[in-house]
Amino acid sequence: MLLLDLNSRYFWVASKEMHGEPAPPQIAAEAYDLAWRIADKLREADDVEHLEEILTVLMSEDAYKTASDRAKALRVLIDKMGYAVNPRYAKLIESISTNNVLGLMARPPHHRNNAPGLMSQIPRPVPRNEPHT
Repeated sequence: MLLLDLNSRYFWVASKEMHGEPAPPQIAAEAYDLAWRIADKLREADDVEHLEEILTVLMSEDAYKTASDRAKALRVLIDKMGYAVNPRYAKLIESISTNNVLGLMARPPHHRNNAPGLMSQIPRPVPRNEPHT
């Protein structure tokens, strides 16, 4: 679960790097905290599958040329672990995610997401042509 949390924060780090901007300080601090929380948990167990991959993604400065490369490696690692733990869930959530991405092109520009698992906790401004609810 912590790797998923890290992945959601690290997306912003990689995105900002692609635009030549630094990550927002709060996001960078949260990613740092999550990386060390994960490392601390890994220290507690010696038989963790994918240990080397996890620590490399979290801590190796020279392993990846860009934040985007590291983000991709993190996503691959999460997918690999997900398929090992619960292949049925992993397959279904991958299908849902793919359909969500493909649906982005078909949805109207001011579409409001009502899927609880995808709702942002940050309120978005209401477009002027829609009533405020």
